[in-house]
Amino acid sequence: MRRQWRNEDSAETKILAETLSLAQTLRGMQGVPILTVNDDGDGVVINAETVVPMISGDAHTSFVLEEGLEIKDLDIGSLTLGQNYGVYVCDDGSKYGEAVISANTTAPDGYTATNSIKIGGFHYGRVRTYDQRFDKTATLDVQVVPNSVWDLICRPACLDPAGMAKVGGVWVDIYLNSEDGTQWPETIPQSVYGAVPLTGTEGYSYFDYAQLAANAGKRLPTYQEFLAYAYGVPAGNTGASGRVNTGSQDWMVSCANIDQPSGNVYQLTGNLGFGGGSSWASHDEGVDSAYDHGDLYGSVYQLRVGGDWGDPAGARCALAYSTVWNVDGNVGLRCVSDPL
Repeated sequence: MRRQWRNEDSAETKILAETLSLAQTLRGMQGVPILTVNDDGDGVVINAETVVPMISGDAHTSFVLEEGLEIKDLDIGSLTLGQNYGVYVCDDGSKYGEAVISANTTAPDGYTATNSIKIGGFHYGRVRTYDQRFDKTATLDVQVVPNSVWDLICRPACLDPAGMAKVGGVWVDIYLNSEDGTQWPETIPQSVYGAVPLTGTEGYSYFDYAQLAANAGKRLPTYQEFLAYAYGVPAGNTGASGRVNTGSQDWMVSCANIDQPSGNVYQLTGNLGFGGGSSWASHDEGVDSAYDHGDLYGSVYQLRVGGDWGDPAGARCALAYSTVWNVDGNVGLRCVSDPL
């Protein structure tokens, strides 16, 4: 249902559309996300009582969904493994508007950012059920990842919610992080399918991972969070001679639908340990090794989890003796974000 106001300079009324639209903010049924996965895993549902406001020129429109609306239609193409999608409500000039799925990040094909609004999104990937936990031979469904569905109200607090899944009370990057191509120190780690995971091979020390996570508005996970997002992944590693691309092992998915939580490269956590010392020492390791960062007295250790391509990897794998100044080619990054 469409509700619309327009600015009118009338002698009888001076109420402007801007004023009327103030109460028309995006909202849904109390306690219910705006978007959820549909029963078949090939689309999403905009839940009942959702109100979607849109401003186009001097027209202020609110689309009101009195009943739930299932959306499976894409603007172009079909759902593809490893792809992030946005869910848009569009003003097509009709009484009811149009809801459409698109891989475009700003507007669906045939629309602009002016006559469409992205209300959420999801990831299309591999899903492991609890019945399939720790089973390396199980055939995993490829579908809309249920816990990856986000909307403008139920979403992570980070800059970009794409490529994340909610695990308990935290949002987790589905894929090991890779570089986005931006020059250091503004590099933003991204969670994408088919990418080379970043590690110390690119010159990063453990110090640098905190900067990378902050650039994305995220943080490093704890060991407890790792145990939750890695649960159910079969034990074992890739058996390769080095790191492999994200998404390349179809069995290496947890019951939280997180790809390669173990067995490709280690992931650094935010858990620290401390040891005594007898003197100050300079530790300028990392991408900014040309600069003086001040000295450390004693040793600081940082827990890494998951195991690499040659270690006894699995859902509880952890290594506790690495110091924060390490530059390791087998240690990567997976970030998490608290909810908005």
